[in-house]
Amino acid sequence: MKLQELNKVLFDPSDAVVLLLDHQTGLFQIVNDVPVSVLRANTVALAKIAEQAIIPIIYTASEPDGPNGPIMEELPGAARKFLPGTTS
Repeated sequence: MKLQELNKVLFDPSDAVVLLLDHQTGLFQIVNDVPVSVLRANTVALAKIAEQAIIPIIYTASEPDGPNGPIMEELPGAARKFLPGTTS
């Protein structure tokens, strides 16, 4: 079986979405199980992988103008294609 055929059987990007929930700078101060630099790098990598696989990306921000802060600044540049109606 060819790799493309295997991919269709194992995973269908047209039937998936990546949700990046509240990756806000103010919330990073409470992350203790992984260094913030690793968290940022992993989030960017996931967004880039989703974009390459043509998987829609949705990201959210609770109170971006409040204490939680804005979405991490690397995220909109990492994945430039978002679902209509989301912000980048």
